[in-house]
Amino acid sequence: MSLSIKHNAFLAASSVSALHYDLKVSGSLPNDLKGCLFVVLNHTSLSDPFLVSRAMGLQGVHARFVTHTALYQRNKWLLDQLGVLPVPSTFDGKGDWTREKIRRATLKLHGALENGDNIAIYPSGQLKAGVEESLGGKSMVFDILSRYPDTPVCIVELRGLMYSITSRYFTGGVDSPARDHMREILRRAPLRFMTERVPVHVTFREPQAMPAFDSPRDLNEHLENLVNATPDFGPEWRKALRNDADIERYKFARTAEAATQTPLDAAITASVQAHLAGLPEIEGQSIAPEAIHPEMNLISDLGLDSLAEVELRMFAEDTFHVSIDPEVQILTVRDLIVACQGELAEVGNAGPTKAPLGWDEPERKEPTPQVGETIAEAAIRNCYAQGLSAVYTVDPTATHFIRKSKKKPLMTYRDLLTRAIIVARVLQRELPDEKTIACMLPSTPGAAVFTLGVMLSGKTLVPLNWTNGSAALDASIELAGVNVVFTSEAFLEKAAVALSPLAISKILLAEDFSKKAGLRDLLAARRLVGKKPEAILKAFGNRAKKDDVAIVLFTSGSESAPKGVPLTHQNIMTNVEGGFEAIGATASDKVLAFLPPFHSFGLVQLLMMSLICGVKVAFSPDPKKFKHLAGLVERFGITVVAGTPDFLSGIIDAAKGDEQRLSSVRVWLSGAQKAPAELRSKVEHLGGSLLEGYGITETAPLISVNRTGEPVVGVGKPILNTKIVIVDLETKSSAKAVGEEGLILVAGPGVFDGYLGTQSSPFVEMNGERYYDTGDLGHLDAAGNLTISGRLKRFLKPFGEMVNLTLIEDALASAYPAGEDGPRVAVSGVDVEGKRSFIVLYATDPQVSREDANKIIKAAGLTNLSFIDCIEEVTEIPLLGSGKINHRALKDPKSILEINQASSPQHVQELTH
Repeated sequence: MSLSIKHNAFLAASSVSALHYDLKVSGSLPNDLKGCLFVVLNHTSLSDPFLVSRAMGLQGVHARFVTHTALYQRNKWLLDQLGVLPVPSTFDGKGDWTREKIRRATLKLHGALENGDNIAIYPSGQLKAGVEESLGGKSMVFDILSRYPDTPVCIVELRGLMYSITSRYFTGGVDSPARDHMREILRRAPLRFMTERVPVHVTFREPQAMPAFDSPRDLNEHLENLVNATPDFGPEWRKALRNDADIERYKFARTAEAATQTPLDAAITASVQAHLAGLPEIEGQSIAPEAIHPEMNLISDLGLDSLAEVELRMFAEDTFHVSIDPEVQILTVRDLIVACQGELAEVGNAGPTKAPLGWDEPERKEPTPQVGETIAEAAIRNCYAQGLSAVYTVDPTATHFIRKSKKKPLMTYRDLLTRAIIVARVLQRELPDEKTIACMLPSTPGAAVFTLGVMLSGKTLVPLNWTNGSAALDASIELAGVNVVFTSEAFLEKAAVALSPLAISKILLAEDFSKKAGLRDLLAARRLVGKKPEAILKAFGNRAKKDDVAIVLFTSGSESAPKGVPLTHQNIMTNVEGGFEAIGATASDKVLAFLPPFHSFGLVQLLMMSLICGVKVAFSPDPKKFKHLAGLVERFGITVVAGTPDFLSGIIDAAKGDEQRLSSVRVWLSGAQKAPAELRSKVEHLGGSLLEGYGITETAPLISVNRTGEPVVGVGKPILNTKIVIVDLETKSSAKAVGEEGLILVAGPGVFDGYLGTQSSPFVEMNGERYYDTGDLGHLDAAGNLTISGRLKRFLKPFGEMVNLTLIEDALASAYPAGEDGPRVAVSGVDVEGKRSFIVLYATDPQVSREDANKIIKAAGLTNLSFIDCIEEVTEIPLLGSGKINHRALKDPKSILEINQASSPQHVQELTH
């Protein structure tokens, strides 16, 4: 669309405002003005753009307004006609993807300016909260002028909208009123709103190049002085309409309630004040740490840019090892302090609302593992065995990757199969040459649809672990040789996923993918649903066999990069069958699945069991939102909850004082780390059974598990068709007697065939049979129950995630290389029940600090689970005869933890929270 047409469209839309506003314009603009940056001050009301554009239009000038993406999405068609430039905000997300979107939007804005378009921008980026304009540390205008210093700038001052109902006046400066609030305001003086025009003054200063400023804050102070020199105004009768009781009644809070009610810890407050005072934007203002008060606004009072919220979240998470709910906004110093205290890890709660009608099916058929050559065939047979109208899952968000899909609370097997067929069609049409498709998806119905769609298309799925840092993510992408990483923009923003340029270049968004699906795909899917599995697979040319690789998962090894674990259709299906038999699922069971698909436990024993066995499942994307998960248990009558011990404990603790909410659960299935005795006591108190399992990604993953009704011994007996042998640690050739400790070897149809790339063989040949060497130590009793006694590999397992001590040590050894006296650093650690691990850095150099060490670890691409908690100064690092570090000769990290707990319990609690 030409600029002139957009100009006219903008004029037509903005002229409507003349019916309500009495517009007075001061200053003139040349009608041939091009490439000018209009800096609009006093952003008071959502009506601003139309009034400013009308004032421009009266002089024959048009400018493209920069607008927030959320506003653009709500009015996309109209705003496209008006040529607006949408830019995301850090309120939309906290991660690298939001940064990337801002970068792309900024480049588009630069391109428009270079093309000669006039650009109108609000330097505040948000509605004015008080009487005066306050720009704080917002930097977009400064960045544009730094890049294009000769750009003519026209400063626009807008006055008269102080008490507009789309201003922040009626909410006490928090945000513009919601619809109900607006209606309440209009009811107080309907005739005056309808008949009286509002005087509005728009002043254009002469377009000219701006002088150079040293910082965004310097530029913004200059702009603030210009506009605030003349007071803003508004109709006094409107001012009188504000009822302060409404501010509380229609309360809008970006900040969690805990942020306003939690007492502040003095030590953490001092740490936050010191950190803020040391930021470049604040350090230049010479503000003493003690002068930074909790109620200060980070933007308006301290002059930080809105992007600083991302950095401050990282500071809180990295320094104090806390998590912060993505729903929480860090707007004040108090918010930041409370976040550092760990009080904002989860806000809100899934209350005891009823499940949707139809969730409970009295006539539901018994689940059973379906037989098929492939996962896709077994899944289709399962859809027919349960009945296409039977409920597969509950889907409150309706993330189906299909354009214009209606939100329905329940997803049936017909829905599942129809949508998976559409996904498969689009994959084959749009990505015909891609044999492997990577994905980053949380545990959602959409992940199930996409997984089955990939299986139907005959491609290999590669779920990627986004929690181990960008370095591990890149290594996985390169090792698997994937060119496409399917994910959701909403997920990337909410989870604040760390992404490198490599990962970003591979991303295919679900939001874009859905636009590729059309009516023909829907009609084709409906024609196929109900046909024999062979016919559906033939439609996609799917000739996969049971021994073909279906999925590639990644697990951290002792090397410096993740190991790729290819799992065949047979590996997965036989393991699902073994897990199903151990749990003893029935038609009345409802499983809560919250572990992500990159987790072998979550993928195979939860998602795949629901796809090929007919077990009803409720998905939830965030395993750390314990209050929410406890609410889902109650809402949907969950009978089986599966997860790591830390997550299971979190759910139970979240219901403390109201344990009846969890009374429906008969089985708590624990895996990925050792279950503490305390967890078993909690489960038994609730009247359920704790089934502890043992498994490894390479075994798809379940190896053994306790059974209901049997004595609890270790991690139970092997699952169906799985053999465990305990052998001598040195020879790996002779089986140990009952009760003797040794190395655990595993064989069976669930065991994979070998790693991707050039990895050494993990297998041991014994008596003509191939066994997988787990690297774990344990023993078997006379009944065949396995007890784990230790691990050879140097790993910790906080929250079920793998933390590689060797990787941490290698990163630090690169920064502090060995000298004539030998190594300068070594790393060891210990798992802490219910908390993150305790990691010790042994250093011969007294100058090595914990802060510096953690910066090095972070730069190496490792997550904050790998951060050092304590430094133990030593005179030398002990070595083995081979020259390798003798970690066993180092002071036991457990004893160091105990000493620190005794001397500074609060400090250790912060470290291990």
